Amino acid sequence: MTRTLIIVLGGVLFFYLFALSWTAADFSAYLADRPSLTLEKQDSHQAALNESVTLELQGTGFDDDTRIMLHMDVNNRSAEVGFLPLDGGLYDMEIVDDVLFLAGWKAGIRKIDVSDPRNPRIIGLPSLTFTPVLDIERNGDFLYFSCGKQGVKIARVGAGGKLHNLKTLPTWYAAVSSKVVGKHLFVAGGTGGLLIYDLESLADKKPIARLATKHPLMEVDIYGDYLYLVTGRGGVLIYKVGDSVVPTLVGRQVAEKSAKSITIADGSLYVLERGKISQYSLADPVNPQLVAEQRHFYSPHRLHHVGDKIYISDLHSGLGLIDNSKKKLPDNVDFLNVGGNSRAVIPVGDLLYAAVTKVGLRVLDPAAILPRQVVDSIYTVGDLESFKIVGDYIYTVDNNGGFQLQSLSGAAGMRKTVDPKPARTLTKVDSFLITNSDSGIMVFDVSMPAKPELVANWAQLKASHVAIDGDYLVLADMQAGLMLAKKHGFDPPEIVDQVRGVRAQRVFAENGLVVSAGEVDGVRLYRIEDDRLAFLSRVKLPYPLDKFSGAQNLRVVGKTLFVANKKCL
Repeated sequence: MTRTLIIVLGGVLFFYLFALSWTAADFSAYLADRPSLTLEKQDSHQAALNESVTLELQGTGFDDDTRIMLHMDVNNRSAEVGFLPLDGGLYDMEIVDDVLFLAGWKAGIRKIDVSDPRNPRIIGLPSLTFTPVLDIERNGDFLYFSCGKQGVKIARVGAGGKLHNLKTLPTWYAAVSSKVVGKHLFVAGGTGGLLIYDLESLADKKPIARLATKHPLMEVDIYGDYLYLVTGRGGVLIYKVGDSVVPTLVGRQVAEKSAKSITIADGSLYVLERGKISQYSLADPVNPQLVAEQRHFYSPHRLHHVGDKIYISDLHSGLGLIDNSKKKLPDNVDFLNVGGNSRAVIPVGDLLYAAVTKVGLRVLDPAAILPRQVVDSIYTVGDLESFKIVGDYIYTVDNNGGFQLQSLSGAAGMRKTVDPKPARTLTKVDSFLITNSDSGIMVFDVSMPAKPELVANWAQLKASHVAIDGDYLVLADMQAGLMLAKKHGFDPPEIVDQVRGVRAQRVFAENGLVVSAGEVDGVRLYRIEDDRLAFLSRVKLPYPLDKFSGAQNLRVVGKTLFVANKKCL
């Protein structure tokens, strides 16, 4: 079959060259005449926002017909030196010699050959398939897999990463993580609390003790003779490991919101919560003392201590990075874009592997990481929907706290609620800000940014999104469709037209052109004519996207329309 294919391709190439009146010699001469292009390697450059940078490129083989494409890597993906695509959820990693064990959802354990760290490759078939593996603990040649309600599975690692003598310890609760201390295995059993197994006596596969915790137990760590247990809203519980089988509760570190993960490094306990990370000194292990904290996280997952760095796997912001070499948390934090929800990181030689759910393994060069830096965070009561900056002030609207104002210049006490009603969108027109909520549309004069003044309250106008074009308001609503309203100063606008049956979520309007985006209907274009929305066309996406089209948002830049269509742009 292969020989036949080669003959067919050779024939096609012969007739193609014949049609061009080329001989083999002509074809060889054509290839030989192509200039050999070389470009000397350039050093990395960092530039601040709005700063210009001039780069001088040095090389050979260029002429007037040569074009150079410059790639601006704003998210520092140049630190990625390798990649292994993998589907499904990824949760944890552990390495034994040159074999990386990757824990996942349903796929169980996949084995990756990392003898060449820049080119990881899958070896063998997955183990523990159709088993959710949430955490891997290593103790010598043994691996302990926390498998939710399927308990803890133990295996000895042999040559080539083969797993031998696999046995299961029933937990009766959801095993989410584990820690080996001496001859004991401590398992975080979710609502079942802490389960303790004697590794020298597993004949009956039963725990020798169980510690009940008021809140679900998610993670276990050890420092000297002390266990630190992560219990969500219950904070961090501290137990002394003594001569008796059952550890003794000796302390508790209360969490402001909900403790999610901990790591212990260089005599400090780091506690991760939903919106912050806190550093505590363990000079007195029973009574950790707060050293520093920072609040730059929205949906962090887990802490990972690697050398003098602490990595934070974040479900929305990629991979957080904190330099721990100065022994105190800095005020800022760095974020590295890894293209999805990061779950775990592990060093492999001089490189760093990041497991990204539904994406795969990112192989990163830590020396080349130049991440985005967050120096401050502005928090709102609920989920932030929109914001506008006017002068030295920022206006925000969220789904809980409503319309708020905060100073960006650090003015003391300059944070207040302008209107408490939950709002969805915020639009700026000249010196006015327009909010949109279930209570209608309100117009504020912000010519004096520190003192916004309500100048209009149009309670009868309700929509999910609003656009303004001259004397017209265009309102998008999932139920009511598209509505065209005409303004009369600050008096209530008059609705002059309505397009029903269109599930519109976002709308853009400029110079009489109206573009709407929404589920099922995708993107539709209208022209405002004689107080009416005249239909022009609908953007039809290529199959099969059009069948499932669900335009969520849009942006018009010049003559180009960008559409966020659920899972594609």
